[in-house]
Amino acid sequence: MAGWRDLAGYWVDLKLGIVALTGFSQDMLHVVLAVVLQLSFAWIAKIPLASFRPVLLIGILELANELADVMYRGGWGALHPATRKDTITDVVLTLSAPLLIYLLANILKWRRDRHRSQADPQA
Repeated sequence: MAGWRDLAGYWVDLKLGIVALTGFSQDMLHVVLAVVLQLSFAWIAKIPLASFRPVLLIGILELANELADVMYRGGWGALHPATRKDTITDVVLTLSAPLLIYLLANILKWRRDRHRSQADPQA
Protein backbone atom coordinates (compact mmCIF):
# COMPACT_ATOMS: atom_id res chain seq x y z
CA MET A 1 0.00 0.00 0.00
CA ALA A 2 2.98 2.30 0.48
CA GLY A 3 3.37 2.49 -3.31
CA TRP A 4 -0.15 3.88 -3.71
CA ARG A 5 0.46 6.34 -0.89
CA ASP A 6 3.66 7.53 -2.62
CA LEU A 7 1.76 8.00 -5.88
CA ALA A 8 -0.95 9.90 -4.03
CA GLY A 9 1.78 12.04 -2.45
CA TYR A 10 3.16 12.98 -5.87
CA TRP A 11 -0.36 13.91 -6.98
CA VAL A 12 -0.88 16.09 -3.89
CA ASP A 13 2.50 17.79 -4.50
CA LEU A 14 1.52 18.45 -8.13
CA LYS A 15 -1.78 20.02 -7.05
CA LEU A 16 -0.05 22.22 -4.47
CA GLY A 17 2.42 23.28 -7.16
CA ILE A 18 -0.46 24.28 -9.45
CA VAL A 19 -2.02 26.26 -6.59
CA ALA A 20 1.29 28.06 -6.02
CA LEU A 21 1.80 28.68 -9.75
CA THR A 22 -1.70 30.01 -10.47
CA GLY A 23 -2.37 31.83 -7.21
CA PHE A 24 -5.81 30.21 -7.04
CA SER A 25 -7.09 28.81 -3.79
CA GLN A 26 -7.57 25.05 -3.76
CA ASP A 27 -11.35 25.54 -3.83
CA MET A 28 -11.16 27.88 -6.82
CA LEU A 29 -8.87 25.43 -8.59
CA HIS A 30 -11.53 22.73 -8.25
CA VAL A 31 -14.13 24.97 -9.89
CA VAL A 32 -11.92 26.32 -12.67
CA LEU A 33 -10.39 22.98 -13.65
CA ALA A 34 -13.79 21.30 -13.64
CA VAL A 35 -15.17 23.84 -16.12
CA VAL A 36 -12.03 23.71 -18.29
CA LEU A 37 -12.19 19.91 -18.35
CA GLN A 38 -15.91 19.90 -19.13
CA LEU A 39 -15.55 22.32 -22.03
CA SER A 40 -12.41 20.57 -23.33
CA PHE A 41 -13.92 17.10 -23.18
CA ALA A 42 -17.11 18.23 -24.93
CA TRP A 43 -15.09 20.00 -27.62
CA ILE A 44 -12.60 17.15 -28.20
CA ALA A 45 -15.27 14.43 -28.17
CA LYS A 46 -17.60 16.64 -30.25
CA ILE A 47 -20.51 16.14 -27.89
CA PRO A 48 -22.93 18.87 -26.76
CA LEU A 49 -22.77 20.44 -23.33
CA ALA A 50 -26.34 19.21 -22.92
CA SER A 51 -24.89 15.69 -22.74
CA PHE A 52 -24.27 14.33 -19.24
CA ARG A 53 -21.05 12.57 -20.30
CA PRO A 54 -18.69 15.50 -19.61
CA VAL A 55 -20.19 15.93 -16.14
CA LEU A 56 -19.85 12.20 -15.51
CA LEU A 57 -16.19 12.30 -16.55
CA ILE A 58 -15.53 15.18 -14.16
CA GLY A 59 -17.29 13.30 -11.38
CA ILE A 60 -15.11 10.24 -11.96
CA LEU A 61 -11.93 12.33 -12.07
CA GLU A 62 -12.93 14.21 -8.92
CA LEU A 63 -13.65 11.00 -7.03
CA ALA A 64 -10.23 9.67 -8.09
CA ASN A 65 -8.66 12.95 -6.92
CA GLU A 66 -10.36 12.73 -3.55
CA LEU A 67 -9.44 9.06 -3.22
CA ALA A 68 -5.80 10.03 -3.74
CA ASP A 69 -6.14 12.70 -1.04
CA VAL A 70 -7.69 10.21 1.38
CA MET A 71 -5.04 7.58 0.64
CA TYR A 72 -2.29 10.16 1.16
CA ARG A 73 -3.71 10.98 4.57
CA GLY A 74 -3.85 7.34 5.63
CA GLY A 75 -7.37 6.27 4.66
CA TRP A 76 -10.89 7.41 5.45
CA GLY A 77 -10.79 6.11 9.02
CA ALA A 78 -7.65 8.14 9.76
CA LEU A 79 -9.22 11.41 8.62
CA HIS A 80 -10.29 14.06 11.07
CA PRO A 81 -14.03 14.87 10.73
CA ALA A 82 -13.14 18.36 9.43
CA THR A 83 -11.08 16.77 6.67
CA ARG A 84 -14.01 14.53 5.76
CA LYS A 85 -16.14 17.66 5.46
CA ASP A 86 -13.46 19.20 3.20
CA THR A 87 -13.61 16.12 0.96
CA ILE A 88 -17.36 16.44 0.58
CA THR A 89 -17.02 20.19 -0.01
CA ASP A 90 -14.44 19.54 -2.75
CA VAL A 91 -16.79 17.17 -4.56
CA VAL A 92 -19.70 19.61 -4.33
CA LEU A 93 -17.57 22.56 -5.49
CA THR A 94 -16.10 20.59 -8.36
CA LEU A 95 -19.44 19.41 -9.69
CA SER A 96 -21.45 22.60 -9.10
CA ALA A 97 -20.36 24.63 -12.15
CA PRO A 98 -20.38 21.69 -14.61
CA LEU A 99 -23.87 20.73 -13.43
CA LEU A 100 -25.01 24.33 -13.85
CA ILE A 101 -23.57 24.45 -17.38
CA TYR A 102 -25.26 21.11 -18.16
CA LEU A 103 -28.62 22.37 -16.85
CA LEU A 104 -28.38 25.67 -18.72
CA ALA A 105 -27.43 23.88 -21.95
CA ASN A 106 -30.47 21.62 -21.58
CA ILE A 107 -32.77 24.55 -20.84
CA LEU A 108 -31.50 26.36 -23.93
CA LYS A 109 -31.92 23.18 -26.00
CA TRP A 110 -35.46 22.72 -24.70
CA ARG A 111 -36.34 26.35 -25.48
CA ARG A 112 -34.83 26.10 -28.97
CA ASP A 113 -36.70 22.86 -29.69
CA ARG A 114 -39.94 24.34 -28.35
CA HIS A 115 -39.49 27.45 -30.47
CA ARG A 116 -38.85 25.35 -33.57
CA SER A 117 -41.90 23.19 -32.98
CA GLN A 118 -44.09 26.27 -32.51
CA ALA A 119 -42.68 27.90 -35.65
CA ASP A 120 -43.19 24.73 -37.72
CA PRO A 121 -46.15 22.72 -36.36
CA GLN A 122 -45.46 19.84 -38.78
CA ALA A 123 -42.01 19.20 -37.31
